[in-house]
Amino acid sequence: MGLAAHRSPDDKSPSISAIGLPKWTLIADADISSLDATQPTASIGFERAGPRSLMRMRLRKNLGDSKKEGDVGDPGLGKVVLQPALSSFSSSLHLEWYPLVLIGCTQDCDTKETPTNFVHTKWSIGVYGSAEAADALVSQKAGDMAANGETEDIVSGHLVPVGVAAGAVLRVEGRLPDSVPLSNKGITLAPYTGFAMRMLSGDLTGAGLSAIFGTRERRFYGLETGFYLQFSNIAFDSRLTYFRNDNQKVAGLTGAQLTLTLSFFLPWSVLGGDDKAKTDAQKAKADAKAKADADADAEKAKADADADAEKAKADADANAEKAKADAEKAKAQEAPPQAIP
Repeated sequence: MGLAAHRSPDDKSPSISAIGLPKWTLIADADISSLDATQPTASIGFERAGPRSLMRMRLRKNLGDSKKEGDVGDPGLGKVVLQPALSSFSSSLHLEWYPLVLIGCTQDCDTKETPTNFVHTKWSIGVYGSAEAADALVSQKAGDMAANGETEDIVSGHLVPVGVAAGAVLRVEGRLPDSVPLSNKGITLAPYTGFAMRMLSGDLTGAGLSAIFGTRERRFYGLETGFYLQFSNIAFDSRLTYFRNDNQKVAGLTGAQLTLTLSFFLPWSVLGGDDKAKTDAQKAKADAKAKADADADAEKAKADADADAEKAKADADANAEKAKADAEKAKAQEAPPQAIP
C-alpha cells in the first residue's frame, strides 16, 4: 500500500471522484431544515470535480406560496436570510480548491506502468468559498396588525438576501467494500469551518426592515462550521452558524442556528449530458489499447519463450559436444602404450 502526492492521471477509481479526468454530476437537493408541506421546493444543479478543485452550482424554486409574512420575532423571516434557498427563487455557487492532495493506493501510486493501480483513499486539504443570492417577497402579517388595532399600511417588499462564506475544508474520499451492492461505492467526509456574512438588499427601506425584522442592519457577520457526508449518491450537510447583532436579535438568523440539507446525486452520463458518444469512444479506445498491450505482451512472451528454447537447445548441443570430446579424450588416455620394436 502506498501514499503519495497526487500526480498520476492514470490512478482512477469509479467510486472516488476527481482522481483523473474531471467528473460531472447532476444534483437534485431538498432542504429539510424546516419541513413544511406547503412550501415544496424543486432544485437542480451540477457538480464538477477535478483533481484539485470542486465546483457546485444550484438553482432552486419554491413551488408553494413564496410570500413570507411575519412580524418582529418571527423566526421564519430570519430563516429566509439565513437560508436564501427558502425564498421564491435562489441560486448558489460553491467552490473548493485543494493545494495539498494525497492518495492511498494498493500499490505504488507513482508507477504509471502498473495497470492494477487502485486508489482506495484520497485526502484533500484546502479552502472553500460560497455565494448564494435569492429573491423573496416579505410582508407584515395583516391579521396581527388588525388584532392590535393598528391602521398603518402593511409593510411589504422584495428582499434580496445574499450569503457569502469562506474558510478551510478537509475532504476525505474512500471506497466501500466490493460486497456492497451499489453502483457508486464512494463515501466522502468533509468537515469545514470559516467566516460567513449575510447581506440584505432589495427595495425595503430601513424603516421597512425595522418593521419586519426589528433592525435596520443590512449586514450580519459571523462564523460557520459544518460536516458534509456523502454515501454513494446521497449527501447530507449539517451546518452550524453564529451571527450577532448588538442592536437587536433577529429570530431565525442571529445566535446559533443549525441548518440541515439533503442532496441526491446522479451521474450526468446516465442522462446523456456527458456526451455519451465521446465517453463510449474513449472507453472503446482504452479497451483497444488494453487489448493491443495484452497482444504485444503475449507476442513478447512467446518470443522470449522461443529464444529461451533456442538458447536451451544450443546449450544442450554444446554440452553434448563437450561431453563427447571429454569422453574421447578420456578413452585415449586409458589406451595401453604400444610396444617399441
